[in-house]
Amino acid sequence: MSTLLKLIEKIFRNAQSVDDINDIRKVLEHFGYREKTNTGSHCVFHKKGGFPITVLTKKGRKVLAVYVRKVADALDLEKWYETNKEK
Repeated sequence: MSTLLKLIEKIFRNAQSVDDINDIRKVLEHFGYREKTNTGSHCVFHKKGGFPITVLTKKGRKVLAVYVRKVADALDLEKWYETNKEK
């Protein structure tokens, strides 16, 4: 759990500091999303009963900051972090 908390803290500190799609992939997988398609610079994550989340990368690896913020909003990470940071 502490690795996940550190990743989420990193997202809150600076969305541009997320250099690797694998960081976003770990967060999304924790919340039940699975990567269905990865075509070029687009990675699409799906969850049964949820809306798909598309993440655009630069050069296939670096996640653009706007998509990091969209993931944080879609998952309501701020609320989740406040609930779980003390545990």
